[in-house]
Amino acid sequence: MFRLRLTLISAKIGMTQNKKIAITGGIGSGKSTVSKIISDEGYKVFSCDEIYSQLLNGGLTDKIAEIFSGVVNKDGKLNRKKLSEIVFSDAEKLKTLTKLTNSEVINFALSEMDRENGINFCEVPLLFENGFECLFDEIIIVTRNLNDRVKSVVTRDNLSEEEVLSRINNQFNYDNCDFAKYYVIHNDGDFECLKKATGLIIEKIKILDNTKNGLSKR
Repeated sequence: MFRLRLTLISAKIGMTQNKKIAITGGIGSGKSTVSKIISDEGYKVFSCDEIYSQLLNGGLTDKIAEIFSGVVNKDGKLNRKKLSEIVFSDAEKLKTLTKLTNSEVINFALSEMDRENGINFCEVPLLFENGFECLFDEIIIVTRNLNDRVKSVVTRDNLSEEEVLSRINNQFNYDNCDFAKYYVIHNDGDFECLKKATGLIIEKIKILDNTKNGLSKR
């Protein structure tokens, strides 16, 4: 027992520090753009949406189809647009879907992040809805005014304003969030402003981490 304890302590001392940072925000807030900015700076950034797509090819689609009818195309692939229409118009159905899928997605993401040394990031769309904030060392919240969010999603996803507002209303209300606990990026300007704001947050995180050598760059 004593030898085992010494071995574990020695292994931890020899490890490079690992810091997991979540990037989140409501639909249309610009969190994916912030993730891209951070990635372009050379940092490892994981995406729960991309991991979700990977898992769909590994059997997750069948599990979803057992609960939600009519969401699988003839080719066997998930019709994500149809599924979104179902769950984002019904809070209980959204809760059912997130319970089914998000634990698998976040566990996969965290296992991948554990393999990285230093600071690495993960874009987590439904962080607070699922209570995943406790799984990360730091959290970056991206905010944006409602009108710009709606316009962005209408253009991106070819949805009506009513459909977008329905999705927003079924997500976490960031107006009630205690921002003092987290890093916040206010996406209320152009791309250059967003890039500058993101850079300032990264610098703050680096200073608090007390070392540049621990950063995980590709």
